[in-house]
Amino acid sequence: MAQHLGGQEPSSLVHLLQSLTPLKVQAARDGQALLPGTVLVVPPGRHAELENLRLRLHAVPAGTTPAPSIDRLLASAAGVAGRVIGIILSGTGRDGAVGARTLRDAGGTLWAERPQEAPFASMPQAIVSRELADHVDTAAALGRRLGSLTAARHGGQTPDSTMAGERDALAALITLLAEHTGLDLQQYQTATLRRPFERILRQEGLPSLAALLRAGQQRPELLGTPAQSAPSA
Repeated sequence: MAQHLGGQEPSSLVHLLQSLTPLKVQAARDGQALLPGTVLVVPPGRHAELENLRLRLHAVPAGTTPAPSIDRLLASAAGVAGRVIGIILSGTGRDGAVGARTLRDAGGTLWAERPQEAPFASMPQAIVSRELADHVDTAAALGRRLGSLTAARHGGQTPDSTMAGERDALAALITLLAEHTGLDLQQYQTATLRRPFERILRQEGLPSLAALLRAGQQRPELLGTPAQSAPSA
Protein backbone atom coordinates (compact mmCIF):
# COMPACT_ATOMS: atom_id res chain seq x y z
CA MET A 1 0.00 0.00 0.00
CA ALA A 2 1.39 3.38 -1.02
CA GLN A 3 0.23 6.79 0.19
CA HIS A 4 1.56 10.15 -0.99
CA LEU A 5 3.46 11.82 1.87
CA GLY A 6 6.29 14.29 2.24
CA GLY A 7 9.70 12.70 2.81
CA GLN A 8 9.87 13.69 6.47
CA GLU A 9 6.16 13.41 7.19
CA PRO A 10 5.38 10.53 9.58
CA SER A 11 2.73 8.04 8.51
CA SER A 12 0.08 6.71 10.87
CA LEU A 13 -1.26 4.37 8.20
CA VAL A 14 0.29 1.20 9.67
CA HIS A 15 -1.33 1.76 13.07
CA LEU A 16 -4.63 2.86 11.52
CA LEU A 17 -4.89 -0.18 9.27
CA GLN A 18 -3.84 -2.57 12.01
CA SER A 19 -6.73 -1.30 14.14
CA LEU A 20 -9.17 -2.15 11.33
CA THR A 21 -8.01 -5.54 10.04
CA PRO A 22 -6.98 -8.91 11.45
CA LEU A 23 -4.27 -9.07 8.79
CA LYS A 24 -0.69 -8.32 9.75
CA VAL A 25 0.26 -4.74 8.78
CA GLN A 26 3.91 -3.70 8.53
CA ALA A 27 6.01 -0.80 7.31
CA ALA A 28 7.75 -2.24 4.25
CA ARG A 29 11.48 -3.00 4.30
CA ASP A 30 13.72 -3.13 1.25
CA GLY A 31 13.81 -6.64 -0.20
CA GLN A 32 10.86 -7.85 1.87
CA ALA A 33 8.97 -10.75 0.30
CA LEU A 34 5.25 -10.49 -0.35
CA LEU A 35 3.47 -12.93 1.95
CA PRO A 36 -0.18 -14.03 2.18
CA GLY A 37 -2.10 -12.26 4.92
CA THR A 38 0.41 -9.41 5.26
CA VAL A 39 -0.16 -5.79 4.26
CA LEU A 40 3.03 -3.84 3.48
CA VAL A 41 2.89 -0.05 3.72
CA VAL A 42 5.50 1.90 1.73
CA PRO A 43 7.33 4.26 4.12
CA PRO A 44 7.54 8.01 3.47
CA GLY A 45 10.42 9.22 1.33
CA ARG A 46 10.72 5.98 -0.65
CA HIS A 47 9.66 4.81 -4.07
CA ALA A 48 8.64 1.15 -4.23
CA GLU A 49 8.91 -1.40 -7.03
CA LEU A 50 7.99 -5.06 -7.22
CA GLU A 51 10.85 -7.35 -8.21
CA ASN A 52 10.48 -11.14 -8.19
CA LEU A 53 7.66 -10.89 -5.61
CA ARG A 54 9.84 -8.77 -3.34
CA LEU A 55 9.36 -5.09 -2.61
CA ARG A 56 12.38 -2.94 -3.41
CA LEU A 57 12.59 0.52 -1.88
CA HIS A 58 14.46 3.44 -3.45
CA ALA A 59 15.31 6.82 -1.98
CA VAL A 60 13.35 9.73 -3.42
CA PRO A 61 15.59 12.54 -4.75
CA ALA A 62 15.05 15.88 -3.02
CA GLY A 63 12.21 17.87 -4.52
CA THR A 64 10.73 14.89 -6.35
CA THR A 65 6.95 14.57 -6.20
CA PRO A 66 4.75 12.68 -5.91
CA ALA A 67 6.25 10.08 -3.62
CA PRO A 68 5.97 7.22 -3.44
CA SER A 69 5.29 7.03 -7.17
CA ILE A 70 2.16 4.97 -7.86
CA ASP A 71 3.18 4.89 -11.54
CA ARG A 72 6.46 3.15 -10.69
CA LEU A 73 4.81 0.69 -8.34
CA LEU A 74 2.08 -0.34 -10.79
CA ALA A 75 4.44 -0.53 -13.78
CA SER A 76 6.83 -2.75 -11.85
CA ALA A 77 3.95 -5.12 -11.10
CA ALA A 78 3.43 -5.79 -14.81
CA GLY A 79 5.87 -8.73 -14.63
CA VAL A 80 3.40 -10.61 -12.43
CA ALA A 81 0.35 -8.88 -13.86
CA GLY A 82 -1.89 -11.92 -14.02
CA ARG A 83 -1.75 -12.10 -10.24
CA VAL A 84 -2.08 -8.37 -9.48
CA ILE A 85 -5.03 -6.11 -8.75
CA GLY A 86 -4.10 -2.43 -8.63
CA ILE A 87 -6.56 -0.25 -6.67
CA ILE A 88 -6.56 3.54 -7.03
CA LEU A 89 -8.28 5.42 -4.23
CA SER A 90 -8.71 9.11 -3.38
CA GLY A 91 -5.79 11.38 -4.28
CA THR A 92 -4.76 14.53 -6.11
CA GLY A 93 -3.05 14.63 -9.48
CA ARG A 94 -2.76 11.87 -12.06
CA ASP A 95 -0.10 9.66 -10.49
CA GLY A 96 -0.96 6.04 -11.27
CA ALA A 97 -2.52 6.58 -14.69
CA VAL A 98 0.65 5.72 -16.66
CA GLY A 99 1.52 2.73 -14.49
CA ALA A 100 -2.07 1.54 -14.60
CA ARG A 101 -1.98 1.37 -18.39
CA THR A 102 1.28 -0.61 -18.27
CA LEU A 103 -0.25 -3.04 -15.80
CA ARG A 104 -3.48 -3.41 -17.79
CA ASP A 105 -1.60 -3.93 -21.07
CA ALA A 106 0.30 -6.76 -19.37
CA GLY A 107 -2.94 -8.44 -18.29
CA GLY A 108 -3.35 -7.03 -14.79
CA THR A 109 -6.58 -5.84 -13.20
CA LEU A 110 -7.39 -2.25 -12.13
CA TRP A 111 -10.04 -1.07 -9.72
CA ALA A 112 -10.80 2.56 -8.91
CA GLU A 113 -12.76 4.38 -6.26
CA ARG A 114 -15.86 6.05 -7.67
CA PRO A 115 -14.60 9.62 -8.27
CA GLN A 116 -17.74 11.33 -7.02
CA GLU A 117 -17.39 9.44 -3.72
CA ALA A 118 -13.67 10.19 -3.25
CA PRO A 119 -12.56 13.08 -1.01
CA PHE A 120 -9.97 13.89 -3.71
CA ALA A 121 -11.28 12.73 -7.06
CA SER A 122 -8.49 13.42 -9.54
CA MET A 123 -6.45 10.20 -9.17
CA PRO A 124 -9.37 7.78 -9.56
CA GLN A 125 -10.88 10.06 -12.21
CA ALA A 126 -7.68 9.76 -14.26
CA ILE A 127 -8.12 5.98 -14.26
CA VAL A 128 -11.83 6.06 -15.06
CA SER A 129 -11.62 8.70 -17.79
CA ARG A 130 -8.90 6.70 -19.56
CA GLU A 131 -11.13 3.61 -19.45
CA LEU A 132 -8.52 1.67 -17.48
CA ALA A 133 -10.76 0.57 -14.60
CA ASP A 134 -12.12 -2.98 -14.63
CA HIS A 135 -14.28 -2.14 -11.62
CA VAL A 136 -15.41 1.17 -10.09
CA ASP A 137 -17.16 1.47 -6.73
CA THR A 138 -16.97 3.11 -3.33
CA ALA A 139 -13.87 2.49 -1.23
CA ALA A 140 -15.90 0.39 1.20
CA ALA A 141 -17.35 -1.76 -1.60
CA LEU A 142 -13.90 -2.26 -3.13
CA GLY A 143 -12.70 -3.49 0.26
CA ARG A 144 -15.56 -5.98 0.45
CA ARG A 145 -14.84 -7.19 -3.07
CA LEU A 146 -11.17 -7.67 -2.22
CA GLY A 147 -12.24 -9.58 0.88
CA SER A 148 -14.38 -11.84 -1.29
CA LEU A 149 -11.36 -12.71 -3.43
CA THR A 150 -9.41 -13.56 -0.29
CA ALA A 151 -12.29 -15.70 0.96
CA ALA A 152 -12.43 -17.46 -2.41
CA ARG A 153 -8.81 -18.46 -2.02
CA HIS A 154 -9.44 -19.99 1.39
CA GLY A 155 -12.51 -21.71 -0.03
CA GLY A 156 -10.47 -23.60 -2.62
CA GLN A 157 -10.36 -21.02 -5.40
CA THR A 158 -7.31 -18.88 -6.06
CA PRO A 159 -7.60 -15.13 -6.78
CA ASP A 160 -6.19 -15.94 -10.23
CA SER A 161 -9.04 -18.34 -11.00
CA THR A 162 -11.62 -15.93 -9.57
CA MET A 163 -10.36 -13.06 -11.74
CA ALA A 164 -10.22 -15.36 -14.77
CA GLY A 165 -13.83 -16.35 -14.07
CA GLU A 166 -14.83 -12.68 -13.99
CA ARG A 167 -13.09 -12.06 -17.34
CA ASP A 168 -14.83 -15.09 -18.87
CA ALA A 169 -18.18 -13.90 -17.47
CA LEU A 170 -17.66 -10.43 -18.97
CA ALA A 171 -16.90 -11.93 -22.39
CA ALA A 172 -20.05 -14.09 -22.16
CA LEU A 173 -22.14 -11.09 -21.09
CA ILE A 174 -20.93 -9.06 -24.07
CA THR A 175 -21.86 -11.95 -26.38
CA LEU A 176 -25.26 -12.28 -24.71
CA LEU A 177 -25.87 -8.53 -25.01
CA ALA A 178 -24.96 -8.57 -28.70
CA GLU A 179 -27.30 -11.49 -29.34
CA HIS A 180 -30.09 -9.88 -27.33
CA THR A 181 -29.87 -6.46 -28.96
CA GLY A 182 -28.33 -7.11 -32.37
CA LEU A 183 -25.67 -4.48 -31.62
CA ASP A 184 -22.20 -4.83 -33.13
CA LEU A 185 -19.91 -4.44 -30.10
CA GLN A 186 -16.61 -5.55 -31.70
CA GLN A 187 -15.30 -1.99 -32.12
CA TYR A 188 -15.52 -1.06 -28.42
CA GLN A 189 -12.96 -1.50 -25.70
CA THR A 190 -13.79 -4.05 -23.03
CA ALA A 191 -13.62 -1.42 -20.27
CA THR A 192 -16.21 0.71 -22.12
CA LEU A 193 -18.59 -2.23 -22.33
CA ARG A 194 -17.99 -3.26 -18.73
CA ARG A 195 -19.32 -0.07 -17.13
CA PRO A 196 -23.02 -0.69 -17.91
CA PHE A 197 -22.74 -4.16 -16.41
CA GLU A 198 -21.15 -2.70 -13.28
CA ARG A 199 -24.10 -0.32 -12.93
CA ILE A 200 -26.63 -3.14 -13.13
CA LEU A 201 -24.59 -5.13 -10.58
CA ARG A 202 -25.12 -2.31 -8.09
CA GLN A 203 -28.79 -1.91 -9.01
CA GLU A 204 -29.53 -5.60 -8.58
CA GLY A 205 -27.25 -6.11 -5.57
CA LEU A 206 -25.38 -8.92 -7.33
CA PRO A 207 -21.88 -9.84 -6.09
CA SER A 208 -20.06 -10.52 -9.36
CA LEU A 209 -20.22 -10.56 -13.15
CA ALA A 210 -20.55 -14.34 -12.99
CA ALA A 211 -23.71 -13.89 -10.91
CA LEU A 212 -25.01 -11.32 -13.39
CA LEU A 213 -24.38 -13.74 -16.27
CA ARG A 214 -26.41 -16.44 -14.53
CA ALA A 215 -29.21 -13.97 -13.83
CA GLY A 216 -29.12 -12.61 -17.39
CA GLN A 217 -29.39 -16.07 -18.88
CA GLN A 218 -32.54 -16.67 -16.81
CA ARG A 219 -33.92 -13.14 -17.13
CA PRO A 220 -32.86 -11.60 -20.46
CA GLU A 221 -34.76 -8.41 -19.60
CA LEU A 222 -31.90 -7.55 -17.23
CA LEU A 223 -29.89 -6.75 -20.35
CA GLY A 224 -32.25 -3.88 -21.07
CA THR A 225 -30.26 -1.58 -18.80
CA PRO A 226 -26.84 -2.32 -20.38
CA ALA A 227 -28.42 -2.18 -23.83
CA GLN A 228 -29.76 1.33 -23.17
CA SER A 229 -26.29 2.39 -22.04
CA ALA A 230 -24.34 0.62 -24.76
CA PRO A 231 -22.21 3.01 -26.86
CA SER A 232 -23.57 3.98 -30.21
CA ALA A 233 -21.50 3.90 -33.35
